[in-house]
Amino acid sequence: MNKYVYLTCTPEALVASMLPPEGFGMYLSTGTKKRNKAQTIFFEVDLEKIKNLIDMESLNRRCVAKEDGSPKSSVYLSVYRVLEMVPLDALKSLYLTTDHGIVLELKKAPYD
Repeated sequence: MNKYVYLTCTPEALVASMLPPEGFGMYLSTGTKKRNKAQTIFFEVDLEKIKNLIDMESLNRRCVAKEDGSPKSSVYLSVYRVLEMVPLDALKSLYLTTDHGIVLELKKAPYD
């Protein structure tokens, strides 16, 4: 399974997941036992561009499929000064979600 890295804006955190962006957005916004449902904003982050900023060994050890084969939903990599740490060129699409799990992708584009 693929691994994705996301920068969530509320709360500010760097999160690894095996869920693609649409699945991750639904997971974040519709809630879990630990978290209430709410609207969310997050970026997909290019893992290749931040490998030197995170503990890849920890990511690979912790972000693995569950025993039943289902993908790991989230592994928190950092919650401290994440917006400052991630370079702008590592940010991919921005995703907005409703509290019902609908996900809108805003693709990265050059600013004129």
